[in-house]
Amino acid sequence: DRYVLEELANRPPTVAIVRTSPEKPRSGGSFVVQLQGQHPKGEAVTFQYRSSGEGDWTDAVGDAVSLADLQPGELRLEVRSRDKQGLTSEPLTQDWVVPPVKIKSEPARKYKGHGTCSHGVTFTPDGQKFLSGSCDMTLKLWDTVDTGFLVEFKGVRGQIFAVDITSDGKYAVTGGRSADGKRGLLQLWDMETYKEVRQLSGHTNTVTCVKFSPEGTFLASGSHDGTVVLWEVQTGREVRTLKEAGSSVMAVAFSDHGNRLLSAGTLNGEGAIRQWDLDKGELLTQIAAPSRRVTSVAFLNEARMISSSGRVFASETLDVDSHVRVWDVEMKRESGSFLGNQQGVSSLALSFDRKYVFCASGDGTMQLREVEGGGEVQRYEGHKKKVLCIAISRNSHYVVTGSEDGQLLLWDLPREVHIHEEP
Repeated sequence: DRYVLEELANRPPTVAIVRTSPEKPRSGGSFVVQLQGQHPKGEAVTFQYRSSGEGDWTDAVGDAVSLADLQPGELRLEVRSRDKQGLTSEPLTQDWVVPPVKIKSEPARKYKGHGTCSHGVTFTPDGQKFLSGSCDMTLKLWDTVDTGFLVEFKGVRGQIFAVDITSDGKYAVTGGRSADGKRGLLQLWDMETYKEVRQLSGHTNTVTCVKFSPEGTFLASGSHDGTVVLWEVQTGREVRTLKEAGSSVMAVAFSDHGNRLLSAGTLNGEGAIRQWDLDKGELLTQIAAPSRRVTSVAFLNEARMISSSGRVFASETLDVDSHVRVWDVEMKRESGSFLGNQQGVSSLALSFDRKYVFCASGDGTMQLREVEGGGEVQRYEGHKKKVLCIAISRNSHYVVTGSEDGQLLLWDLPREVHIHEEP
């Protein structure tokens, strides 16, 4: 027995890699390697690593190795465990390949678009057409396959900064400001006749964001006047006004069930995200973001959301947060982030499985990144000025971008991105 105990005391621990997050490393992203160590006598162990297989060992934080800003090429990680006496395991070496970012510079189709900034784009439910709005006071419908330009809507009453279409394709909405610049403008449109159904009056300043609820019953609009208004689509009735206590609202997003709403923008000069219970009109969560304002926000699931900050108006110089951030809604804290673009990310568009996110970047590119780890999969280059808006089609294979240069570019979705299919 004494011999066995002495042998165990001199036996080093072991180490194993149990999982990685994400599954594979991506260029520019983070990569977390979860470790597990076993000690012959059941004692606790610590871990060390070196990423090149050479040089000094670095102590891991807990049982995980976190690598950031990965570069394309071979990635070699060497890990080992240690007990409190200093005995170390045999090093374990694992190799991965970090793929280079794919660059796409030729869109599937180019559209002349608008005379100035294209601020809003959205696809029809069948994915065969898309709508675009601009501060040149035009609203246009485009075909993704055959003829390109289809219809210019008549009766636009001012600049357009946001557009959306109901899930059944019957109605569209545009938000912006009146031609004289004195009030917010919100117009509901019939997608069969291309005519205005009604104006929704209430906002006293520019309407910056609009979104229909998942079933199309309600519409949420946010404004520089510091309010979010919930409207009933069929009647145009104002259901509820959510007062933002002096903030400017730049983005809104419904939860999957339509009973909660995210609003994002500026609160007292700082970036803020707020979550609302729409049934009660109550504020559930408020999160301070490390930027002057938040310009895009979306639910990842019931417990997590994603946000970004960018410049959304021409010649804007406001400081932006270059990171895309993931938030734990219930804990009211950041759970992860990745570098989106040094010039900011004005808008985000999630793939339907929410594993990937398209980022509209201030340097005129669009980037496709993994939500988990933030690794860059593909980059789209074609606009001459910053990209302002993005939309992904349902039941087809396209993503469209609108830019400060007025152009609209249609891109093929890469094979990694899940295509939405109706049940």
